[in-house]
Amino acid sequence: MPTLGIDLGGTFARAAVVDGKGEILASAKVAVQDRKPQGVVETIAQAAEEAVKQSGVKVDGCGVGAAGQIHKDTGVISVAPNLGWRDVPLAAMLTKRLGFDVKVVNDLSAAAWGELHAGAGRGAHDILVVFVG
Repeated sequence: MPTLGIDLGGTFARAAVVDGKGEILASAKVAVQDRKPQGVVETIAQAAEEAVKQSGVKVDGCGVGAAGQIHKDTGVISVAPNLGWRDVPLAAMLTKRLGFDVKVVNDLSAAAWGELHAGAGRGAHDILVVFVG
């Protein structure tokens, strides 16, 4: 089943619908205008809904990569320096807004997982991802 991936940055939310082979079926990018949690949830929802509509497929889950310290089991963002957040339950907020399960992880962990499973590290036993920014 295709899934939805979201990259939440300080200036944009990028969404992509990806098939089981890691191929991007559709994508969308929406500027983050309101950095308050509810405003960002609406920005993410807009990008997600646009990507899903363009793809023409149904998705039943979503992964979000966000900068900061994130509780992996709950999806609560303890600290997001680029958004000025503390203790925001982003996974729960997005699950409620989008109507399907949302997992929130650190953006660099998401990038490493993506490279290992669908990118330059595919087939490797170990990889090292260095992100300079």
